[in-house]
Amino acid sequence: ADGWAWVQADRDGYVGYLRAEALGEPGIGPLPTHRVRLLRTPLFPEPDIKAPPRDFLSFLTPVAAVGERGRFVERAGGGWLFTGHLAGHDESLGDPVETAHRFLNAPYLWGGRSFYGVDCSGLVQLAFAAAGLELPRDSDQQESCAALGARLPRDATPERGDVIFWKGHVAIALDAASVLHATAAPLLVTVEALAAVDARARAASPEGITAIRRPQD
Repeated sequence: ADGWAWVQADRDGYVGYLRAEALGEPGIGPLPTHRVRLLRTPLFPEPDIKAPPRDFLSFLTPVAAVGERGRFVERAGGGWLFTGHLAGHDESLGDPVETAHRFLNAPYLWGGRSFYGVDCSGLVQLAFAAAGLELPRDSDQQESCAALGARLPRDATPERGDVIFWKGHVAIALDAASVLHATAAPLLVTVEALAAVDARARAASPEGITAIRRPQD
């Protein structure tokens, strides 16, 4: 209606509105061959680092390479990317905790999923997608996702890499006493004491921690 389309993302089932002119027929163009491995990388109009970039692509953006020249690959749809900033499309980019650490001090943005702005569940989704595990988008969906590993008792002692849930919030444990998360409190991705995060959550919902999940190694 009025130039807007109600759509669902193929990747994680998320729904929302897009401008209708942004949509095309499915299956147009080559399949992705790479994805961006840096938090963001410039898209050049030509294979030259001195050319003014036409845009920036964010972490894990899929790229279909259709050509190569020197240290650059040509992207389907236009533009050139530095080869060293790309990984194979199915290549694991390592430990989710280390990936999440790369987003430290990124601004918090509700609904965000990049270094330009990310929310709590977006950070978790990105960290595990980099390691090859595709999760749902929202924290309540992630909490019930069996692919995220065993569900521990709510009073279990967290270990590095555990994913801790509260009502409407999620964080990644660094150890038994600290977590890394995107939070609206300081409006950024930060490391905080687990006790402080839990106390703040309990002020809004006395239930406190609702679940702890331990991903498989």
